Amino acid sequence: MCEKSLKICHPFEKELFKQYCQGLEEATKVILMFDGFDEISPKYKVTLIDLLQDLNPLKRPCIEQLWVTSRPHLREDLEENLQKLC
Repeated sequence: MCEKSLKICHPFEKELFKQYCQGLEEATKVILMFDGFDEISPKYKVTLIDLLQDLNPLKRPCIEQLWVTSRPHLREDLEENLQKLC
């Protein structure tokens, strides 16, 4: 998944993802930030939304917050799919 879906190639990024997948201690909390949602290729939009939904803090106790930035024209689409929490 790391290399095929997420296109993670850098060894440091792979190790971070590996540590996440192996399960973090409950005391450890992570804040994930995805900047520039509007800048991704439209053909990857559904894939990224699926990934973001899977990383929802309500589903993953080790994730404290999930932040996604975008220009205003995609705001409603993101809120619909990710259920604005703030």
